[in-house]
Amino acid sequence: MRHILLPIIAMLVLPGCNDAGHAGDVRQGRSPLDVYQIEVPAFGGSLLGSNHGEWGGRLSFLHENGQRVVLLDKNVVGIHRLPYGYAVVTGLWHLSIDEGELFLVTHKSAEQLRVDRLMVLPHAPQKSWQRPDGSLDIGMFTGKFDSDGPEGKPIFTCIHYALDRTIDPTTCPPCTTDSYCW
Repeated sequence: MRHILLPIIAMLVLPGCNDAGHAGDVRQGRSPLDVYQIEVPAFGGSLLGSNHGEWGGRLSFLHENGQRVVLLDKNVVGIHRLPYGYAVVTGLWHLSIDEGELFLVTHKSAEQLRVDRLMVLPHAPQKSWQRPDGSLDIGMFTGKFDSDGPEGKPIFTCIHYALDRTIDPTTCPPCTTDSYCW
């Protein structure tokens, strides 16, 4: 009976513990969602992003005085500085859930942050990166494979968010065996 109870007790005592809860975390808070993997200096403080898969995620702003304000309750995949604000890529792909969004965070002052949804993504983003010109690419798993069985490779689609705010499809970088895709 003890062997059965021990794992159950561990799950109750250690909620939200995973690889993100170990050394290397950017910031930790009181909630498991406040274990942040991304920190980007912004607006005299920092934008913090967490992604805990099906358990949720969060975008917060950390003021210089240590006060933290939650801006979005969504899994954050990437935060990128643009000339007119910060692009925040969010999303979740889990079981039947396949969702993603692109947000823009702007401000009048550190006390007046604004979060606007720029677009709903066609699929959950897996990664986002900036090009040398500062524009943004977002890679999304389509939920499909190029063939059935264990040899099938995942099919990704990518979009390009240009600095003039236009959005176009683009070619995804090739997948590698070392990093699966990117």
